[in-house]
Amino acid sequence: MISKKKAILIGVILVFMTAFITTTFNLFLGEKVVITKGMYNKYKKYDKLLALESIIENDFYEDTNEQDLVDGAMKGLFSGTKDVYSTYYTKDEMTRLTEQNEGSYVGVGMYITANEQGQLVVIPMESSPAKKSGIKEGDILIKVGEEDVNAKNSDLAVSMIKGKEGTKVDLVVLREGKEKKITVERAKIVEHSVSHKVVDNNIGYIEIKQFIETTNTDFDKALKDLQSKNVKGLIID
Repeated sequence: MISKKKAILIGVILVFMTAFITTTFNLFLGEKVVITKGMYNKYKKYDKLLALESIIENDFYEDTNEQDLVDGAMKGLFSGTKDVYSTYYTKDEMTRLTEQNEGSYVGVGMYITANEQGQLVVIPMESSPAKKSGIKEGDILIKVGEEDVNAKNSDLAVSMIKGKEGTKVDLVVLREGKEKKITVERAKIVEHSVSHKVVDNNIGYIEIKQFIETTNTDFDKALKDLQSKNVKGLIID
C-alpha cells in the first residue's frame, strides 16, 4: 500500500521527468517532427511529386502559383481512379457548380468555352444582357475590363464578369479579326434547361439540356403546355 506522501512524490517526479524528456527532445530535434515508421513509408511515396514541384518552380518558363500546383496534383489524384464522374473541385469551381445547379446567378448570361488555340469562345443565352448588348455566338473574349483573358485564366474572366446586379462590365471580343468593345449591364440570370415544341403529326417534343434545380418546374410547365394543345404523342429527349 503506497502512502499518500509517496504517491504525491511519485507524481511530482513523473511531472519533472515528462518535462525533462520533452525539453530534451525539443532541443535535440529543433523543428523536426517525430513520426512512426508506418507514417514515414506512407508519405515517402510522394517524394517524386515533391521533386517534380521543385523542378516546375525552378525551371518552368513562366511563374507558377503554388496553390495551382497543389490543386492540379489533387485533380490528378482523382483522375487516377479512371472514373470520369469522380473529380476534385476547388472552392471557386464548387461555387460555380452550385450556381449552375441552382440555375440562377448575377452576370451577363453567356457560356464560355476554350478552343484548341487556348482562346475563350462565348455563346450568349437567348434574351440575355450579353445578346442584347451585341455579343454574338463565336466571338472570342480577349479582355474583361483592362485584364487580358484566355483559357489559362478563364476562372479570373468568369469571376470578373460576375458582379452586383445593375453594374456594368466592359468586354472586348475578337470578331472576324477585329476587336470590338461591348459594355454589358449585369443582371440576374435564370437558366432554363427545358425547351418544348409541337413537331410533325401533332407530336409534342420536350428537350432537357441539363439537370439543374429548375428542371423539374420547367418540365411540368412544358408538359402542361403541350397537353393544352392536345398533342397525340410525346417525345422526351
